[in-house]
Formats: sequence, structure tokens, C-alpha cells
Amino acid sequence: MYKRIFPLILCVFFLLSACSPGLPEGTLTIPLISTITDWSALNVSIAVEADGDKHVVWSECPPIDVSDYCRVYYQRTRGGEIGPRLVFANDSFGYSMANIVALNDGRAVIAFY
Repeated sequence: MYKRIFPLILCVFFLLSACSPGLPEGTLTIPLISTITDWSALNVSIAVEADGDKHVVWSECPPIDVSDYCRVYYQRTRGGEIGPRLVFANDSFGYSMANIVALNDGRAVIAFY
């Protein structure tokens, strides 16, 4: 009888833990909130180093408006701390379709159109 109760209790535990709201403890979230209120974040790409450092790159484009161009943002996180943000922008043309690769020595290579 006890052999059947333990798997049942284990299944109930897994079901309840899978339905728990929120993020697990220690999870880092980086909201991709634009510094310009009505722009959209697109083409998010993430590269993770062997030691856990994360490199995140994305494009931000304005709503339909020909006076502004898309920009590319880069953010690095190390040990749960959000690092500085780099912005690639130009007044004459837009940047989009961002992609990133983390190298073994800690550098990141960013490619965009």
C-alpha cells in the first residue's frame, strides 16, 4: 500500500509545483521596454557564455513614421547584474535584424542589417 501512495504524492507535488505562479527564485528578467515609449522591440537574440554571462541584442522600430529609423540595442548581464546598454543608431538610415554570438574569450559579435 505504501508503495502506491509515494508515487501518487510525488505526482501531486509535481503538478502543484508546475502550476505555481511567478518565476523561480533567482530568475533574472530583463524587460525590453523601449526608452522611447511607443516603439516596438523586435528580433531579440540571446547568446550565453559558458560561465553564464548573457548577451542580449534586439531591434526597436518606431510606429509607422518615416522620420525615424530602427535602432539596435545591446545589453550584457553578468551574475544577475544588468550592465550598460549600447545603442546603435543613425539619423540617415535604420538598423534592424540584430543577431549576436558570444566568443570563448567573453567578447560578443553583433551583426545587423
